[in-house]
Amino acid sequence: RFVTQKEEQVKTRTNKEEEFITKFLDIRSKYIWPVFSALKSEAEKRKNIVEIETEEPHSFSISQPISEYFIIIYVYLKGLKNIKLVSSFAPKEYRPHLCFYCDFNAKVIRTHQSTIGPGHGGYYGWQSVFNINKVNQDLIEKELFNWLESLVKEAAQSDYY
Repeated sequence: RFVTQKEEQVKTRTNKEEEFITKFLDIRSKYIWPVFSALKSEAEKRKNIVEIETEEPHSFSISQPISEYFIIIYVYLKGLKNIKLVSSFAPKEYRPHLCFYCDFNAKVIRTHQSTIGPGHGGYYGWQSVFNINKVNQDLIEKELFNWLESLVKEAAQSDYY
């Protein structure tokens, strides 16, 4: 009887996690991706370098026991010395970025941000937490523009020509 109860608890938890992940994937495709793509298009017209990546679990192993779902945008501002070199070789964790992360255990969407770039400081870490039902295009745009404003403020003049 105890084993049956445990199995039922695991099944219920798994179904709730799957439901939450499905909501996140829907938000990612309907709101986050289009907002990030619009920024990418406009930024690249101005010779900035922008990359958008998504992640979905591809395997479960001892070394990677937790699956992750997220969407992340990396931006390199125009005028950086050696911008192609920096964007090609800098480890991703050191690139300026904004990430929307699906925390299915806590049932929230978190943002992770970095404004640290070549030759200048900034901040790196978790920034905001949102109830999934509150996430919409306006919220995505507000987070993106606040992050971009911080990124521009943090960029030191010595990074530019």
